[in-house]
Amino acid sequence: VELKFPAEGVYYEIVNTKYSNSRLGKWGAGDKNVGCGWWNDAEDQLWSFEKDLATDTYFIVNKAYPGTRLADYGGSTITYGNSKEDDQKWRITNIDGTNMVRITNAKTGGKFGMWADNACGFGNWPDANDQI
Repeated sequence: VELKFPAEGVYYEIVNTKYSNSRLGKWGAGDKNVGCGWWNDAEDQLWSFEKDLATDTYFIVNKAYPGTRLADYGGSTITYGNSKEDDQKWRITNIDGTNMVRITNAKTGGKFGMWADNACGFGNWPDANDQI
Protein backbone atom coordinates (compact mmCIF):
# COMPACT_ATOMS: atom_id res chain seq x y z
CA VAL A 1 0.00 0.00 0.00
CA GLU A 2 1.38 3.38 -0.97
CA LEU A 3 1.54 5.84 1.90
CA LYS A 4 -0.32 8.96 0.75
CA PHE A 5 0.44 10.89 3.90
CA PRO A 6 2.38 13.05 4.25
CA ALA A 7 2.60 14.70 0.85
CA GLU A 8 5.32 17.25 0.16
CA GLY A 9 4.13 20.86 0.35
CA VAL A 10 0.68 20.02 1.77
CA TYR A 11 -0.56 21.39 5.10
CA TYR A 12 -2.60 19.21 7.45
CA GLU A 13 -4.67 19.59 10.60
CA ILE A 14 -3.34 17.15 13.18
CA VAL A 15 -6.43 15.58 14.72
CA ASN A 16 -7.02 12.43 16.71
CA THR A 17 -9.37 9.53 15.94
CA LYS A 18 -10.58 9.34 19.55
CA TYR A 19 -10.92 13.12 20.13
CA SER A 20 -11.73 14.30 16.60
CA ASN A 21 -12.97 17.77 17.63
CA SER A 22 -9.57 18.70 19.04
CA ARG A 23 -6.52 19.57 16.97
CA LEU A 24 -2.94 20.68 17.43
CA GLY A 25 -2.39 24.42 17.17
CA LYS A 26 0.21 27.10 17.83
CA TRP A 27 -1.26 30.34 19.16
CA GLY A 28 1.84 32.53 19.37
CA ALA A 29 5.51 32.89 18.58
CA GLY A 30 6.72 31.54 21.95
CA ASP A 31 8.13 28.01 22.14
CA LYS A 32 5.46 26.84 24.62
CA ASN A 33 2.52 28.42 22.77
CA VAL A 34 1.40 25.08 21.35
CA GLY A 35 -1.19 22.52 22.37
CA CYS A 36 -4.54 20.94 21.54
CA GLY A 37 -8.01 22.35 21.72
CA TRP A 38 -11.22 23.30 19.94
CA TRP A 39 -10.45 26.24 17.70
CA ASN A 40 -11.91 27.72 14.55
CA ASP A 41 -9.98 26.79 11.44
CA ALA A 42 -6.88 28.95 11.17
CA GLU A 43 -3.38 28.79 9.69
CA ASP A 44 -1.84 28.27 13.12
CA GLN A 45 -3.53 24.83 13.16
CA LEU A 46 -1.96 23.73 9.86
CA TRP A 47 1.26 21.73 9.73
CA SER A 48 3.53 20.51 6.96
CA PHE A 49 5.76 17.46 7.11
CA GLU A 50 9.24 18.15 5.71
CA LYS A 51 11.26 15.00 5.01
CA ASP A 52 14.78 14.63 6.37
CA LEU A 53 16.22 12.31 3.73
CA ALA A 54 19.30 11.44 5.79
CA THR A 55 17.24 9.88 8.60
CA ASP A 56 13.93 9.05 6.86
CA THR A 57 12.10 11.19 9.43
CA TYR A 58 10.03 14.36 9.21
CA PHE A 59 10.12 17.84 10.67
CA ILE A 60 6.59 19.06 11.51
CA VAL A 61 6.37 22.77 10.66
CA ASN A 62 3.60 25.22 11.55
CA LYS A 63 2.14 27.25 8.66
CA ALA A 64 1.54 30.47 10.60
CA TYR A 65 5.00 30.29 12.24
CA PRO A 66 7.07 28.69 9.45
CA GLY A 67 10.39 28.95 11.27
CA THR A 68 9.17 26.72 14.09
CA ARG A 69 9.15 22.93 14.26
CA LEU A 70 7.29 20.65 16.67
CA ALA A 71 9.51 19.03 19.32
CA ASP A 72 9.25 16.56 22.17
CA TYR A 73 11.35 18.41 24.71
CA GLY A 74 11.64 16.12 27.70
CA GLY A 75 7.99 15.11 27.38
CA SER A 76 6.81 18.70 26.84
CA THR A 77 5.11 19.75 23.64
CA ILE A 78 7.01 22.76 22.28
CA THR A 79 8.05 24.33 18.99
CA TYR A 80 11.26 26.12 18.21
CA GLY A 81 13.32 27.24 15.24
CA ASN A 82 16.97 27.97 14.53
CA SER A 83 19.00 24.79 13.88
CA LYS A 84 17.24 21.51 13.16
CA GLU A 85 17.61 19.18 16.16
CA ASP A 86 17.00 15.47 16.80
CA ASP A 87 14.06 16.14 19.18
CA GLN A 88 12.25 17.73 16.20
CA LYS A 89 12.47 14.59 14.03
CA TRP A 90 9.38 12.39 13.74
CA ARG A 91 8.68 8.91 12.45
CA ILE A 92 5.35 8.39 10.70
CA THR A 93 3.81 4.91 11.06
CA ASN A 94 0.93 4.09 8.74
CA ILE A 95 -1.99 2.32 10.44
CA ASP A 96 -3.62 -0.58 8.57
CA GLY A 97 -3.06 0.78 5.05
CA THR A 98 -5.06 3.96 5.67
CA ASN A 99 -4.02 7.60 5.85
CA MET A 100 -4.21 7.38 9.64
CA VAL A 101 -0.79 7.49 11.26
CA ARG A 102 1.04 7.32 14.56
CA ILE A 103 3.54 10.17 15.10
CA THR A 104 6.57 9.12 17.17
CA ASN A 105 9.55 11.24 18.14
CA ALA A 106 12.70 9.71 16.62
CA LYS A 107 14.91 10.77 19.55
CA THR A 108 12.75 10.15 22.61
CA GLY A 109 10.34 7.48 21.35
CA GLY A 110 7.48 9.60 22.69
CA LYS A 111 4.22 9.06 20.81
CA PHE A 112 1.96 12.03 20.13
CA GLY A 113 -1.40 11.43 21.76
CA MET A 114 -4.53 13.14 23.06
CA TRP A 115 -6.20 12.09 26.30
CA ALA A 116 -9.01 14.69 26.23
CA ASP A 117 -10.48 17.17 23.76
CA ASN A 118 -8.07 19.87 24.89
CA ALA A 119 -5.10 17.87 26.15
CA CYS A 120 -2.23 16.37 24.18
CA GLY A 121 1.44 15.60 24.43
CA PHE A 122 4.05 12.88 24.20
CA GLY A 123 4.71 9.75 26.15
CA ASN A 124 6.38 6.36 25.96
CA TRP A 125 3.11 4.54 26.54
CA PRO A 126 1.80 1.38 24.80
CA ASP A 127 0.14 1.83 21.40
CA ALA A 128 -3.50 2.98 21.69
CA ASN A 129 -6.22 4.66 19.60
CA ASP A 130 -5.69 8.03 21.29
CA GLN A 131 -2.30 8.19 19.51
CA ILE A 132 -3.74 7.94 15.97
